[in-house]
Amino acid sequence: LDLLDEECKVPKGTDQNWAQKLYKQHSSSEHFQKPRMSNISFIIVHFADKVEYLCEGFLEKNRDTVYEEQINILKASQYQLVADLFQDKDEVSSSKPSRVNVRSLKMVPKAPNKEHRKTVGHQFRSSLHLLMETLNATTPHYVRCIKP
Repeated sequence: LDLLDEECKVPKGTDQNWAQKLYKQHSSSEHFQKPRMSNISFIIVHFADKVEYLCEGFLEKNRDTVYEEQINILKASQYQLVADLFQDKDEVSSSKPSRVNVRSLKMVPKAPNKEHRKTVGHQFRSSLHLLMETLNATTPHYVRCIKP
C-alpha cells in the first residue's frame, strides 16, 4: 500500500511503474509472485490458493477520495444506522458505553488541499490497524457449527 500511495503522488505515475516497483520490492517474498507472461499483474499466494491481480486501474481507484461534504451529508442522515456509520470515533464512544477499551487512531488534521487528502489505501490501512487493535484487545471465542 505504501508503494501504491507513493506512485499516486508521482505526477506521471502509472500502473505499470507501480507493478515494476512491486516486482523489485517483493520478489523475495514467498507470498508474492510475478506472472510469466505479464508485466502488469502480480500473484498473491493466499492460504487457499494463488490469486492474480491485474494492476490496471489501481492508481485511479486509490486516488479516489471521499469529500468532507459527502461525509457530513451521511452523518446527518435521517436513518440512524447510516448516521452512526459516519460518526466520529469520539462522538460514538461518548454516547455508548463500551465494555472494551480500545484507543483510537490519532487523527491527522483534515486539509482541503488535494495533496493532503487521504487515499483509499491510506483509509484501508487505518481501518485495518483499528480492527487489529480491537482484535488484540479482546478475547475471541469461536463456535463450531455441527450440521445435522
